[in-house]
Amino acid sequence: MKKILLITLAAAVLAACKKGGENDGTLTTIPGRITMVSQMSGTMKIKLSGPVTAFIDWGDGTSDTNVLWDYPILCAHDYPDTISRTIVIICYNITSLDCSSDQLTSLNVSEAITLTDLNCGSNQLRSLDVSKNIALTDLNCMYNQLQTLDVSKNIALTDLSCLFNKLTSLNVNGAIALTDLYCYNNKLQSLDVSKNNALTTLDCDNNQLTSLDVSKNIALTGLNCYNNKLQSLDVSKNNALTTLYCGNNQLTSLDASKNIALTTLNCYGNQLTTDALNTFFATLNTISGDKQLFIGNNPGTNTCDRSIATKKGWWVAN
Repeated sequence: MKKILLITLAAAVLAACKKGGENDGTLTTIPGRITMVSQMSGTMKIKLSGPVTAFIDWGDGTSDTNVLWDYPILCAHDYPDTISRTIVIICYNITSLDCSSDQLTSLNVSEAITLTDLNCGSNQLRSLDVSKNIALTDLNCMYNQLQTLDVSKNIALTDLSCLFNKLTSLNVNGAIALTDLYCYNNKLQSLDVSKNNALTTLDCDNNQLTSLDVSKNIALTGLNCYNNKLQSLDVSKNNALTTLYCGNNQLTSLDASKNIALTTLNCYGNQLTTDALNTFFATLNTISGDKQLFIGNNPGTNTCDRSIATKKGWWVAN
């Protein structure tokens, strides 16, 4: 019965697209079918956008028809109890999908090839395949249970938020347009961003990184690698860097001589001795404006010469 319903809906969508084509001289033939499994109890909310009609099978014998526009339309449905249901969305030219906080255990967007914006955060997803979504520019999959994530096929992707998962592997090699990467609070032991030359923000704190190479990321303005296992960090190629959080690592030296735009630096909780801190202070820039430096919980915190930094206009705190 459900198969017949879906075939009927698909036929209706195609008919609607053809009708639209008669009016504006175009014929839309790009399919989009999204399936998701949810254990939601209460109101399930899905936001969709795209210039066409969307049909939703809510998985409980009911369905809705929604006319979409270029701005998100809220589609909502109430469920009386917590059981696993399969929800199917059939539409053409869908550009945006927000199914966050919907108690999803599974999500298939492989046929939604026109999708540019996907928010599936705060669910229970253990896997996510976006390899077919090459038009995707914004992906938010934070607060799930993902162990691996591959966006190497997403060449248009600019923003990726995959924080608070269980990632041990993250492949961003092909995401050459990526500008903002938030992958903190995972279990990453390595992270290759050498192909992401457009990257301006990298937040990878609270992982298990033992090394981090940002020498190719010359556009980087913000770097947060706090609470990892880094023994060294080279930021000599990052002249645009304004903010650096590298605390709670195992660094024994720092050099900011090339970071002429730097205004905030936190190196709390490393292995910086008195001599190492004094040497580091000598490399700090002298640009005017508010500049903050946090050096607490290092071996040389209480014995270093902070005046070397303060004379350059830096406010130094533990």
